[in-house]
Amino acid sequence: MNLINEEITHKVFGEGNIVDHDESIITVDFNEDIKEFVYPDAFISFITLNNQNTAKSLKKVLLKKEIEQEALDRKREEEQAKRVTEQQRGEMIGNHK
Repeated sequence: MNLINEEITHKVFGEGNIVDHDESIITVDFNEDIKEFVYPDAFISFITLNNQNTAKSLKKVLLKKEIEQEALDRKREEEQAKRVTEQQRGEMIGNHK
């Protein structure tokens, strides 16, 4: 999603324009005071897009990333539980010898 030149409002720094972004960082110009923020995290708590259509699109992107992260977390938990179960089985077999 291209956010360059989008106008934003930051809770502390006020109005600004996004001048650069990549997968993990956005750079905002607050009238010659340049700040970098973690993307997309900053949009959750500190920054809002002034354009409502862009804000809706970004919300969909953030929701999709959140769903993907939750699925990844569940998969990791399942794999960890499987490793623990396998380790316990191995210990039980070792104790019976």
